[in-house]
Amino acid sequence: MSILISRGEDEPNPPLLPESMLVFYPPQNEHEMHEMQTLLNKYSDPILTWDEFIHSSNGNEVPNHQEFTHTSADHFSDKRTALLFTPGVYPLDIEIGYYTSLYGLGVHPDDVTFIGSKGPHVPSLDKFTDRPPNGSGLNSFWRSIENIATKPQSEMTWAVSQAAPLRRIHVHGDLNLFDADAWVSGGFGSNLVVDGSINFGGQQQWILRNANVNGISGGAWNLVFVGCMGNIPGETTSLEAGGPLVSVEDKPRVSLEKPYIVLKDQQIDDRINQVPRFELRVPKVMRRKDAIIAQFHEDVEIRDFCRVKLVVPSVSLDVAMAATENHSKIQKALDHGKDIVFSPGIYYLSSSLKIKHPNQVLLGLGYATLIAPTNGSPCIHVLNNVPGVRIAGIMLEASVLTEEQKTKNSCLLQWGDNGIVDDGDASNPGLLSGEYLYYVIYAYYQYTNAA
Repeated sequence: MSILISRGEDEPNPPLLPESMLVFYPPQNEHEMHEMQTLLNKYSDPILTWDEFIHSSNGNEVPNHQEFTHTSADHFSDKRTALLFTPGVYPLDIEIGYYTSLYGLGVHPDDVTFIGSKGPHVPSLDKFTDRPPNGSGLNSFWRSIENIATKPQSEMTWAVSQAAPLRRIHVHGDLNLFDADAWVSGGFGSNLVVDGSINFGGQQQWILRNANVNGISGGAWNLVFVGCMGNIPGETTSLEAGGPLVSVEDKPRVSLEKPYIVLKDQQIDDRINQVPRFELRVPKVMRRKDAIIAQFHEDVEIRDFCRVKLVVPSVSLDVAMAATENHSKIQKALDHGKDIVFSPGIYYLSSSLKIKHPNQVLLGLGYATLIAPTNGSPCIHVLNNVPGVRIAGIMLEASVLTEEQKTKNSCLLQWGDNGIVDDGDASNPGLLSGEYLYYVIYAYYQYTNAA
Protein backbone atom coordinates (compact mmCIF):
# COMPACT_ATOMS: atom_id res chain seq x y z
CA MET A 1 0.00 0.00 0.00
CA SER A 2 1.47 3.34 -1.01
CA ILE A 3 0.60 6.70 0.48
CA LEU A 4 0.39 9.67 -1.86
CA ILE A 5 1.58 12.97 -0.39
CA SER A 6 0.24 16.15 -1.95
CA ARG A 7 2.98 18.30 -3.43
CA GLY A 8 0.77 21.39 -3.57
CA GLU A 9 0.83 23.99 -6.31
CA ASP A 10 4.13 25.19 -7.74
CA GLU A 11 5.40 28.56 -6.58
CA PRO A 12 5.90 31.53 -8.95
CA ASN A 13 9.41 32.03 -10.25
CA PRO A 14 10.49 34.76 -9.90
CA PRO A 15 8.59 35.15 -6.63
CA LEU A 16 7.01 38.38 -5.49
CA LEU A 17 9.65 39.98 -3.27
CA PRO A 18 8.76 41.91 -0.11
CA GLU A 19 10.11 45.39 0.65
CA SER A 20 12.74 43.85 2.93
CA MET A 21 14.46 42.33 -0.13
CA LEU A 22 15.99 44.86 -2.54
CA VAL A 23 17.34 43.73 -5.91
CA PHE A 24 20.02 45.84 -7.61
CA TYR A 25 21.24 45.81 -11.20
CA PRO A 26 24.60 47.26 -12.31
CA PRO A 27 24.35 51.06 -12.76
CA GLN A 28 24.61 52.14 -16.38
CA ASN A 29 25.61 55.77 -15.82
CA GLU A 30 26.63 58.32 -13.17
CA HIS A 31 23.03 59.22 -12.37
CA GLU A 32 22.05 55.60 -11.65
CA MET A 33 25.21 55.10 -9.62
CA HIS A 34 24.45 58.18 -7.49
CA GLU A 35 20.84 57.10 -6.90
CA MET A 36 21.94 53.60 -5.93
CA GLN A 37 24.60 54.89 -3.55
CA THR A 38 22.07 57.22 -1.89
CA LEU A 39 19.64 54.36 -1.35
CA LEU A 40 22.32 52.02 0.03
CA ASN A 41 23.50 54.67 2.49
CA LYS A 42 20.16 54.26 4.27
CA TYR A 43 21.24 50.78 5.34
CA SER A 44 24.52 51.94 6.90
CA ASP A 45 25.16 52.79 10.53
CA PRO A 46 25.62 56.52 11.15
CA ILE A 47 29.24 57.38 11.95
CA LEU A 48 29.43 60.56 14.00
CA THR A 49 32.02 63.20 13.18
CA TRP A 50 33.80 64.98 16.03
CA ASP A 51 31.79 68.16 15.41
CA GLU A 52 28.52 66.21 15.50
CA PHE A 53 29.54 64.51 18.74
CA ILE A 54 30.48 67.78 20.44
CA HIS A 55 27.27 69.44 19.29
CA SER A 56 25.10 66.51 20.37
CA SER A 57 26.76 66.19 23.77
CA ASN A 58 26.47 69.92 24.49
CA GLY A 59 30.21 70.40 24.65
CA ASN A 60 30.86 67.44 26.93
CA GLU A 61 34.00 65.84 25.48
CA VAL A 62 34.15 63.03 28.03
CA PRO A 63 34.13 59.64 26.28
CA ASN A 64 31.24 57.24 26.94
CA HIS A 65 28.70 60.04 27.20
CA GLN A 66 25.48 58.44 28.41
CA GLU A 67 23.56 59.45 25.30
CA PHE A 68 26.03 57.60 23.08
CA THR A 69 26.43 54.06 24.32
CA HIS A 70 26.20 53.16 20.64
CA THR A 71 25.92 55.27 17.52
CA SER A 72 23.17 53.39 15.72
CA ALA A 73 19.48 53.29 16.56
CA ASP A 74 19.34 50.04 14.57
CA HIS A 75 21.31 48.09 17.19
CA PHE A 76 18.11 46.91 18.86
CA SER A 77 15.80 47.18 15.88
CA ASP A 78 13.33 44.61 14.55
CA LYS A 79 14.15 45.81 11.03
CA ARG A 80 15.76 43.21 8.75
CA THR A 81 17.12 43.73 5.21
CA ALA A 82 18.58 41.66 2.37
CA LEU A 83 20.45 43.50 -0.41
CA LEU A 84 20.56 41.31 -3.53
CA PHE A 85 22.96 42.17 -6.38
CA THR A 86 22.57 40.70 -9.84
CA PRO A 87 25.71 39.84 -11.88
CA GLY A 88 27.76 42.82 -13.01
CA VAL A 89 30.18 45.49 -11.78
CA TYR A 90 29.28 47.96 -9.02
CA PRO A 91 31.45 51.07 -8.45
CA LEU A 92 30.00 51.56 -4.97
CA ASP A 93 31.00 51.75 -1.31
CA ILE A 94 28.57 50.08 1.09
CA GLU A 95 28.89 50.21 4.86
CA ILE A 96 26.92 47.18 6.00
CA GLY A 97 24.69 48.08 8.96
CA TYR A 98 22.85 46.15 11.66
CA TYR A 99 20.61 43.27 10.53
CA THR A 100 21.65 43.81 6.93
CA SER A 101 22.95 41.09 4.62
CA LEU A 102 24.47 41.58 1.18
CA TYR A 103 24.18 38.72 -1.33
CA GLY A 104 25.58 38.29 -4.82
CA LEU A 105 23.23 36.39 -7.13
CA GLY A 106 25.89 35.02 -9.47
CA VAL A 107 27.04 31.44 -9.95
CA HIS A 108 30.61 32.49 -9.06
CA PRO A 109 31.60 35.24 -6.59
CA ASP A 110 33.37 37.20 -9.34
CA ASP A 111 30.06 37.45 -11.22
CA VAL A 112 29.17 40.28 -8.81
CA THR A 113 32.20 42.56 -8.36
CA PHE A 114 32.47 45.78 -6.34
CA ILE A 115 35.14 48.28 -7.44
CA GLY A 116 34.52 51.20 -5.11
CA SER A 117 37.30 52.75 -3.04
CA LYS A 118 36.18 50.64 -0.06
CA GLY A 119 33.50 48.34 -1.50
CA PRO A 120 31.35 46.53 1.07
CA HIS A 121 32.90 47.18 4.48
CA VAL A 122 32.39 47.72 8.21
CA PRO A 123 34.47 50.34 10.07
CA SER A 124 34.60 50.72 13.83
CA LEU A 125 31.48 52.53 14.94
CA ASP A 126 31.83 54.30 18.28
CA LYS A 127 34.53 56.70 17.20
CA PHE A 128 34.37 59.15 20.10
CA THR A 129 32.33 57.38 22.76
CA ASP A 130 34.61 54.38 23.23
CA ARG A 131 38.43 54.71 23.07
CA PRO A 132 38.50 57.86 20.88
CA PRO A 133 39.42 58.70 18.22
CA ASN A 134 39.39 55.21 16.65
CA GLY A 135 36.43 53.83 18.55
CA SER A 136 35.39 50.24 19.04
CA GLY A 137 33.91 47.39 17.06
CA LEU A 138 32.82 45.41 20.12
CA ASN A 139 29.12 45.88 19.36
CA SER A 140 29.33 45.48 15.57
CA PHE A 141 27.07 42.41 15.32
CA TRP A 142 24.33 41.14 12.99
CA ARG A 143 25.57 41.78 9.44
CA SER A 144 26.94 39.56 6.67
CA ILE A 145 28.19 39.31 3.09
CA GLU A 146 27.97 36.32 0.74
CA ASN A 147 28.91 35.36 -2.81
CA ILE A 148 30.62 38.52 -4.11
CA ALA A 149 34.04 39.76 -5.16
CA THR A 150 35.55 43.08 -4.14
CA LYS A 151 38.43 45.09 -5.60
CA PRO A 152 38.91 47.97 -3.14
CA GLN A 153 41.58 50.59 -3.81
CA SER A 154 43.38 49.68 -0.59
CA GLU A 155 41.86 46.82 1.42
CA MET A 156 38.55 45.41 2.53
CA THR A 157 37.79 46.38 6.16
CA TRP A 158 35.51 44.11 8.20
CA ALA A 159 35.86 45.29 11.82
CA VAL A 160 33.15 43.17 13.44
CA SER A 161 32.57 41.19 16.62
CA GLN A 162 30.82 37.88 15.87
CA ALA A 163 27.45 37.09 14.30
CA ALA A 164 28.83 38.83 11.19
CA PRO A 165 30.07 36.10 8.80
CA LEU A 166 31.82 36.34 5.46
CA ARG A 167 31.02 33.51 3.02
CA ARG A 168 31.95 32.64 -0.53
CA ILE A 169 33.94 35.81 -1.21
CA HIS A 170 36.91 36.71 -3.41
CA VAL A 171 38.93 39.64 -2.05
CA HIS A 172 41.23 41.10 -4.71
CA GLY A 173 43.65 42.53 -2.17
CA ASP A 174 44.05 42.48 1.62
CA LEU A 175 41.31 41.70 4.12
CA ASN A 176 41.55 43.71 7.35
CA LEU A 177 39.48 42.31 10.19
CA PHE A 178 40.13 45.38 12.34
CA ASP A 179 40.08 49.19 12.11
CA ALA A 180 43.10 51.01 13.55
CA ASP A 181 43.34 50.12 17.25
CA ALA A 182 39.60 49.69 17.76
CA TRP A 183 38.75 46.63 19.83
CA VAL A 184 37.04 43.80 17.95
CA SER A 185 35.91 40.46 19.30
CA GLY A 186 35.80 37.64 16.83
CA GLY A 187 34.06 36.26 13.79
CA PHE A 188 33.75 33.59 11.14
CA GLY A 189 34.73 33.31 7.48
CA SER A 190 34.20 30.39 5.11
CA ASN A 191 34.89 29.67 1.45
CA LEU A 192 37.15 32.69 0.99
CA VAL A 193 39.86 33.51 -1.53
CA VAL A 194 42.04 36.43 -0.41
CA ASP A 195 44.68 37.47 -2.96
CA GLY A 196 46.56 39.52 -0.36
CA SER A 197 46.96 39.02 3.37
CA ILE A 198 44.38 38.50 6.08
CA ASN A 199 45.23 40.96 8.82
CA PHE A 200 43.56 40.20 12.15
CA GLY A 201 44.94 43.19 14.02
CA GLY A 202 43.46 43.10 17.52
CA GLN A 203 40.76 40.52 16.73
CA GLN A 204 40.31 38.49 19.90
CA GLN A 205 39.22 35.29 18.14
CA TRP A 206 38.35 34.15 14.64
CA ILE A 207 37.52 30.96 12.74
CA LEU A 208 38.49 30.55 9.07
CA ARG A 209 37.23 27.51 7.18
CA ASN A 210 38.08 26.58 3.59
CA ALA A 211 40.05 29.72 2.84
CA ASN A 212 42.91 30.38 0.40
CA VAL A 213 45.28 33.01 1.78
CA ASN A 214 48.71 34.35 0.94
CA GLY A 215 49.57 35.66 4.37
CA ILE A 216 48.36 36.06 7.95
CA SER A 217 49.20 38.73 10.51
CA GLY A 218 47.97 39.84 13.94
CA GLY A 219 45.38 38.30 16.21
CA ALA A 220 44.99 38.65 19.96
CA TRP A 221 43.73 35.50 21.71
CA ASN A 222 42.91 32.54 19.48
CA LEU A 223 42.66 31.75 15.78
CA VAL A 224 41.29 28.56 14.21
CA PHE A 225 42.02 27.40 10.65
CA VAL A 226 40.05 24.47 9.17
CA GLY A 227 40.70 23.20 5.64
CA CYS A 228 42.66 26.33 4.71
CA MET A 229 45.50 26.55 2.18
CA GLY A 230 48.35 28.99 1.74
CA ASN A 231 50.61 30.68 4.25
CA ILE A 232 48.84 29.40 7.36
CA PRO A 233 50.63 29.78 10.72
CA GLY A 234 51.67 26.73 12.69
CA GLU A 235 49.85 25.60 15.80
CA THR A 236 50.77 27.06 19.18
CA THR A 237 49.94 25.75 22.63
CA SER A 238 50.02 29.03 24.52
CA LEU A 239 49.94 32.78 23.97
CA GLU A 240 53.56 32.75 22.91
CA ALA A 241 55.42 36.05 22.76
CA GLY A 242 52.18 37.98 22.88
CA GLY A 243 50.76 36.22 19.82
CA PRO A 244 47.44 34.35 19.57
CA LEU A 245 46.81 30.71 20.37
CA VAL A 246 46.53 28.98 16.96
CA SER A 247 44.65 25.75 16.16
CA VAL A 248 44.91 24.14 12.72
CA GLU A 249 42.86 21.31 11.22
CA ASP A 250 44.45 20.97 7.80
CA LYS A 251 42.75 17.73 6.76
CA PRO A 252 39.07 17.83 7.70
CA ARG A 253 37.19 14.65 6.82
CA VAL A 254 33.96 16.38 5.81
CA SER A 255 32.95 19.86 4.69
CA LEU A 256 29.48 21.12 3.83
CA GLU A 257 28.63 24.66 2.73
CA LYS A 258 25.31 26.40 3.27
CA PRO A 259 22.83 26.75 0.38
CA TYR A 260 22.71 29.97 -1.63
CA ILE A 261 20.54 31.68 -4.22
CA VAL A 262 21.34 32.40 -7.87
CA LEU A 263 19.42 34.50 -10.41
CA LYS A 264 19.78 33.29 -13.99
CA ASP A 265 18.27 34.04 -17.38
CA GLN A 266 16.40 31.03 -18.73
CA GLN A 267 17.65 29.42 -21.92
CA ILE A 268 14.81 28.49 -24.28
CA ASP A 269 16.07 26.89 -27.50
CA ASP A 270 18.36 29.54 -29.07
CA ARG A 271 16.74 32.44 -27.24
CA ILE A 272 17.20 33.89 -23.79
CA ASN A 273 14.06 34.37 -21.74
CA GLN A 274 14.19 37.96 -20.54
CA VAL A 275 12.44 37.01 -17.28
CA PRO A 276 15.17 35.69 -14.98
CA ARG A 277 14.49 32.80 -12.65
CA PHE A 278 15.77 32.10 -9.17
CA GLU A 279 17.62 28.92 -8.29
CA LEU A 280 18.37 27.44 -4.89
CA ARG A 281 21.80 25.85 -5.02
CA VAL A 282 22.46 23.17 -2.42
CA PRO A 283 26.15 22.20 -2.13
CA LYS A 284 26.85 18.50 -1.78
CA VAL A 285 29.05 16.95 0.87
CA MET A 286 32.79 17.32 0.28
CA ARG A 287 35.13 14.75 1.77
CA ARG A 288 38.84 14.53 2.54
CA LYS A 289 40.88 16.20 -0.24
CA ASP A 290 37.75 17.88 -1.63
CA ALA A 291 37.00 19.30 1.83
CA ILE A 292 40.08 21.56 1.67
CA ILE A 293 40.47 25.08 0.21
CA ALA A 294 37.75 27.40 -1.08
CA GLN A 295 35.12 25.81 -3.30
CA PHE A 296 33.67 28.17 -5.89
CA HIS A 297 32.92 25.34 -8.34
CA GLU A 298 31.63 22.82 -5.85
CA ASP A 299 29.21 20.07 -6.79
CA VAL A 300 25.70 21.40 -6.17
CA GLU A 301 22.12 20.32 -6.58
CA ILE A 302 20.15 23.00 -8.46
CA ARG A 303 16.54 23.45 -7.35
CA ASP A 304 14.10 25.64 -9.25
CA PHE A 305 12.22 28.16 -7.13
CA CYS A 306 8.94 26.66 -8.32
CA ARG A 307 9.47 24.21 -5.46
CA VAL A 308 10.77 26.84 -3.03
CA LYS A 309 8.36 28.78 -0.84
CA LEU A 310 9.51 32.35 -0.17
CA VAL A 311 7.71 33.29 3.04
CA VAL A 312 7.12 36.70 4.59
CA PRO A 313 6.08 37.40 8.20
CA SER A 314 2.43 37.90 9.06
CA VAL A 315 1.46 41.55 9.17
CA SER A 316 -1.10 41.00 11.93
CA LEU A 317 -0.56 43.25 14.95
CA ASP A 318 -1.99 40.55 17.19
CA VAL A 319 1.02 38.42 18.15
CA ALA A 320 -1.02 35.26 18.75
CA MET A 321 -2.75 35.59 15.38
CA ALA A 322 0.56 36.34 13.63
CA ALA A 323 2.10 33.26 15.23
CA THR A 324 -0.75 31.06 13.99
CA GLU A 325 -0.64 32.51 10.48
CA ASN A 326 3.14 32.12 10.22
CA HIS A 327 3.08 28.51 11.37
CA SER A 328 0.16 27.55 9.15
CA LYS A 329 1.59 28.78 5.84
CA ILE A 330 5.15 27.56 6.53
CA GLN A 331 4.10 24.12 7.77
CA LYS A 332 1.78 23.65 4.80
CA ALA A 333 4.69 24.28 2.40
CA LEU A 334 6.94 21.92 4.38
CA ASP A 335 4.30 19.20 4.31
CA HIS A 336 4.16 19.57 0.51
CA GLY A 337 7.90 18.86 0.39
CA LYS A 338 8.94 22.38 -0.55
CA ASP A 339 12.09 24.14 0.57
CA ILE A 340 11.61 27.32 2.60
CA VAL A 341 13.38 30.64 2.14
CA PHE A 342 12.57 33.10 4.91
CA SER A 343 12.54 36.71 3.77
CA PRO A 344 13.97 39.17 6.33
CA GLY A 345 11.69 39.77 9.28
CA ILE A 346 10.38 38.47 12.62
CA TYR A 347 8.33 35.26 12.63
CA TYR A 348 6.34 34.44 15.74
CA LEU A 349 5.37 30.76 15.85
CA SER A 350 2.40 29.12 17.55
CA SER A 351 3.83 25.60 17.15
CA SER A 352 7.08 23.98 16.08
CA LEU A 353 7.86 23.75 12.38
CA LYS A 354 8.13 20.00 11.77
CA ILE A 355 10.44 18.77 9.01
CA LYS A 356 9.29 15.39 7.73
CA HIS A 357 10.90 15.12 4.29
CA PRO A 358 14.58 14.27 3.65
CA ASN A 359 16.86 16.93 2.15
CA GLN A 360 14.60 19.91 2.80
CA VAL A 361 16.24 23.33 3.10
CA LEU A 362 15.29 26.09 5.52
CA LEU A 363 17.30 29.17 4.51
CA GLY A 364 16.98 32.56 6.15
CA LEU A 365 17.89 35.84 4.45
CA GLY A 366 18.78 39.09 6.19
CA TYR A 367 18.79 37.64 9.70
CA ALA A 368 15.26 36.26 9.51
CA THR A 369 14.28 35.53 13.11
CA LEU A 370 11.98 32.79 14.40
CA ILE A 371 10.41 33.40 17.83
CA ALA A 372 9.76 30.12 19.65
CA PRO A 373 6.23 29.10 20.71
CA THR A 374 5.27 30.17 24.23
CA ASN A 375 4.57 26.57 25.28
CA GLY A 376 8.29 25.73 25.38
CA SER A 377 8.38 23.71 22.15
CA PRO A 378 11.22 24.43 19.71
CA CYS A 379 11.10 26.71 16.71
CA ILE A 380 12.12 23.81 14.46
CA HIS A 381 11.79 20.07 14.99
CA VAL A 382 13.53 17.74 12.50
CA LEU A 383 11.76 14.43 12.92
CA ASN A 384 13.53 11.14 13.49
CA ASN A 385 15.16 9.43 10.48
CA VAL A 386 14.93 12.47 8.21
CA PRO A 387 18.44 12.86 6.69
CA GLY A 388 20.02 15.62 4.64
CA VAL A 389 18.12 18.56 6.15
CA ARG A 390 19.85 21.94 5.79
CA ILE A 391 19.08 24.75 8.24
CA ALA A 392 21.05 27.94 7.60
CA GLY A 393 21.00 31.69 8.09
CA ILE A 394 18.16 31.69 10.64
CA MET A 395 18.15 33.28 14.08
CA LEU A 396 16.23 31.31 16.72
CA GLU A 397 14.97 33.38 19.62
CA ALA A 398 13.41 32.32 22.90
CA SER A 399 9.95 33.57 23.78
CA VAL A 400 8.54 34.42 27.19
CA LEU A 401 7.10 31.14 28.41
CA THR A 402 3.69 30.86 29.97
CA GLU A 403 3.71 30.34 33.74
CA GLU A 404 2.82 26.64 33.52
CA GLN A 405 5.68 25.99 31.08
CA LYS A 406 8.50 27.72 32.96
CA THR A 407 9.37 24.62 34.96
CA LYS A 408 9.60 22.36 31.89
CA ASN A 409 12.64 21.74 29.74
CA SER A 410 12.54 23.61 26.47
CA CYS A 411 14.80 24.21 23.48
CA LEU A 412 14.99 26.26 20.31
CA LEU A 413 15.91 23.46 17.87
CA GLN A 414 15.21 19.75 18.17
CA TRP A 415 16.83 17.21 15.88
CA GLY A 416 15.29 13.76 16.33
CA ASP A 417 13.06 12.47 19.10
CA ASN A 418 13.70 11.56 22.71
CA GLY A 419 14.05 7.85 23.34
CA ILE A 420 14.29 6.91 19.65
CA VAL A 421 17.67 5.81 18.29
CA ASP A 422 18.63 7.40 14.97
CA ASP A 423 22.18 6.68 13.79
CA GLY A 424 21.83 9.15 10.94
CA ASP A 425 23.06 8.75 7.38
CA ALA A 426 26.81 9.28 7.01
CA SER A 427 26.40 9.69 3.25
CA ASN A 428 23.77 12.39 3.67
CA PRO A 429 24.36 14.41 6.85
CA GLY A 430 22.22 17.29 8.01
CA LEU A 431 23.56 20.82 8.27
CA LEU A 432 23.08 23.49 10.88
CA SER A 433 24.93 26.56 9.69
CA GLY A 434 25.30 28.29 13.03
CA GLU A 435 27.52 31.36 12.85
CA TYR A 436 24.80 33.27 14.71
CA LEU A 437 24.10 30.65 17.36
CA TYR A 438 26.59 31.85 19.98
CA TYR A 439 24.65 34.98 20.79
CA VAL A 440 21.22 33.38 20.48
CA ILE A 441 22.13 30.53 22.84
CA TYR A 442 23.78 32.95 25.24
CA ALA A 443 20.70 35.14 25.27
CA TYR A 444 18.50 32.09 25.88
CA TYR A 445 20.78 30.92 28.69
CA GLN A 446 20.59 34.34 30.31
CA TYR A 447 16.80 34.35 30.05
CA THR A 448 16.31 30.87 31.48
CA ASN A 449 18.66 31.56 34.36
CA ALA A 450 16.86 34.79 35.14
CA ALA A 451 13.42 33.14 35.06
